[in-house]
Amino acid sequence: MTLFQSPWPCLLVASSVVLGCANYSPASLPTGSTVSDALAKLGKPSGEYTMPGGGKRLEFARGPAGLHTFMLDFDAAGMLASWSQVLNEESFATITNGMRRDEVLVRLGHTKNTFAIWSGQQTVWAYRFDSPQCRWFMVGLKPQGLVASTSYGPDPRCEVGGKDARN
Repeated sequence: MTLFQSPWPCLLVASSVVLGCANYSPASLPTGSTVSDALAKLGKPSGEYTMPGGGKRLEFARGPAGLHTFMLDFDAAGMLASWSQVLNEESFATITNGMRRDEVLVRLGHTKNTFAIWSGQQTVWAYRFDSPQCRWFMVGLKPQGLVASTSYGPDPRCEVGGKDARN
């Protein structure tokens, strides 16, 4: 039997996938967990922010398409106060014109999808999220680092030959 005919590689891959999923979400972290607990469960954060009152917010961007970002809020003593998944329309509605770039990061986190619009002299941050319409949320930033516009648009990953490319 060759290695490729053996069931072991498939079992190893399957177990890796299952174990990887266990660390996807902070759902099993109870309130009062420490920063160390969160790091042990979720790995290295994709962002870290200082919050008013001495607290800390840790960002964990997830998913191959970037559909989920979890923000974990810790109090000044380093204990988990709350967490939320922020890539959703409720969070997007809090982004307003004139808001600073850093405020957008604290609310939505980093994105891997950026592009420039030269006519408007903006850098656009595009956030993928779970949407049956396969849209993404876009934030246009002026060179000064201020929000100039926000909008929704079709997610290019869904528009291959006029068909939904997610399937």
